[in-house]
Amino acid sequence: MSEIQSWLDEGGASRPADASADAGDLGNSSTENPSDLVSDVPADPDTPPQPLAVVLKSITISPSNPAPISISNGDTPGFIATGTYSDGHTENLTLSVTWEPKPPGIVGITTSGIAVGLDPGKAKITATEPATKKSDSVQVTVVP
Repeated sequence: MSEIQSWLDEGGASRPADASADAGDLGNSSTENPSDLVSDVPADPDTPPQPLAVVLKSITISPSNPAPISISNGDTPGFIATGTYSDGHTENLTLSVTWEPKPPGIVGITTSGIAVGLDPGKAKITATEPATKKSDSVQVTVVP
């Protein structure tokens, strides 16, 4: 029987003098029952490591600035929100972002990114991804 197994069988009261830290930090375990201990090492050494989580890094609205986008009263241009992720891929997020015009009353926008000019003036349309709060905005000028 190994020294570690003997130690476990005795209740783990003290770490054997020659037990290395590589054997696990059993001495500081809050577990009373040694059978409750779980290893961080995968059971199958041939199991590949899990990939890192892919996260949303940014959102871009198109069409976009630099110049304000001009629309006429009653026009209904469509906007697309594209997400760029940490692994470099992009995804159309148009239907999953929250669209918001500010100030309200100049331009309206649907949940699918379709804007409508309501009243002459300048406004900003913002698309925000709800979970991460990543966002982008475009300036819109509504002309008569």
